[in-house]
Amino acid sequence: MSSIIIRNSSVRKAPEADLPVTSSYQKSLQRGITALLTLVIVEGLLRKILPSLSIPLFFAKDFAILYLGLKASLGKLPEAGQRILSWQIGLLVLMLPCILDTTIRDPVLGGFGMKQYCLFPFVGVAFCAAYLPDQGRALAKLLKFLALSIIATSALAMLESRLPSSHWLNTTPEGESLAGFAAGGKLRVSSSFVFVAQYCMYLNGMVGILASFIMLRKVERGFWYRMLPVIILCFFIVGVFITGSRTAVIGTLVITMTGSGVLLLGSGASKAIRVFFFLGIAFLAYMTIHMLFPEAFMAYEARSQDSGGTSHVQDVMARVVSGLIDWTGSIKTTPILGNGLGIQSNGSERLSPWASLLKARWGWMETDQHMVLFEGGIYLVAIWYSFRLFVILYTGICLLEMRDPLKATSAAFCWGLVLVEGAVGTLSTQPPLAIWWWTSIGLILCLREYDKMVPLQKIRLKTYARDL
Repeated sequence: MSSIIIRNSSVRKAPEADLPVTSSYQKSLQRGITALLTLVIVEGLLRKILPSLSIPLFFAKDFAILYLGLKASLGKLPEAGQRILSWQIGLLVLMLPCILDTTIRDPVLGGFGMKQYCLFPFVGVAFCAAYLPDQGRALAKLLKFLALSIIATSALAMLESRLPSSHWLNTTPEGESLAGFAAGGKLRVSSSFVFVAQYCMYLNGMVGILASFIMLRKVERGFWYRMLPVIILCFFIVGVFITGSRTAVIGTLVITMTGSGVLLLGSGASKAIRVFFFLGIAFLAYMTIHMLFPEAFMAYEARSQDSGGTSHVQDVMARVVSGLIDWTGSIKTTPILGNGLGIQSNGSERLSPWASLLKARWGWMETDQHMVLFEGGIYLVAIWYSFRLFVILYTGICLLEMRDPLKATSAAFCWGLVLVEGAVGTLSTQPPLAIWWWTSIGLILCLREYDKMVPLQKIRLKTYARDL
């Protein structure tokens, strides 16, 4: 015991000597993860500024994920990264019948469809490779960067709401006006994203990341540093409501409630008072912002007016429940292996005549379950949702096993997104959503590995940083 005390005292005198070494391999992956998530956030803005590069920018995140995934897989993967990679390989093998069936119809569509389902676990693989086993400080920097991005995206959204609908910021990358999406006389702005829906996906994904930033950051004495979470929280509330989207508002609310509920089942229960304190601050911030900046809430309130005695929350829940059931009526008329992977995804009609033909014939399908059935038949429905359920259960067990209350609390809110979007999210057709989903999964697994560190390592790490 005395030797441990001596080592600890020596570390306190010169903590720099015990800082974990970051290899060039991990630094490269960390920069790549940051660049990928930045690209997801600013893709829409870049495509509006550089319309001639719209198609390359559309696929840039896919190539970035492929590069990061292969780089991580060919290096020394931590156990958590190996586990996700094994899931990915297993999913790919099981999906081969659907992939081959689609490729026979259209080889380009076959590759595109395979990408939509099987590429994005690479995000979790690369995330674990970049931040495990002892890159807590680097992970804390990423969390801070993503939390601060909320200020930038919300500020841009506020600017867009004051600009006319004809302004280039309020158009699609192709220059089409978004005035048709207005409600209550206010535009439903998309900030730096391509469409409002992708902005909502980002906001949903930020719930767990913002919670992790608040719970795991260093505690310093500076007034503005202590106020930073409150400032970010205020901008987050503005961003959620200025979209005018029930997906953003109800989605973040359900994810937050799920995280708050599940943390009570594990070690995070000891931090419940702190969590509810911040939720109280969020409520007060909502009331204050609503009074000072009411125009940010006009579009949402116009779309959420009661209709026929049914509240908008009940309406959304009814649509979700309906989506979980209605697709079953099409099982008998859909081929066992479906009509082709990727058909329902954005942009598929530009790549494939077959996708263009079926989109023109059948149109857009509202729910993920119906889309999956249409694309891959009952075979894909069984595989895809079994896979998602497995990931939900596994990550849930991981967070319940955590002993550190701060890490368990952070993981609980990340798991809120994993559960909600894993159950009803359009992961098969929306790459940005899949990226945020796998980022949350990677973060949960990283926190679990940090939590499993032996006590001496915890003491040593605590002497130079309280990031994680």
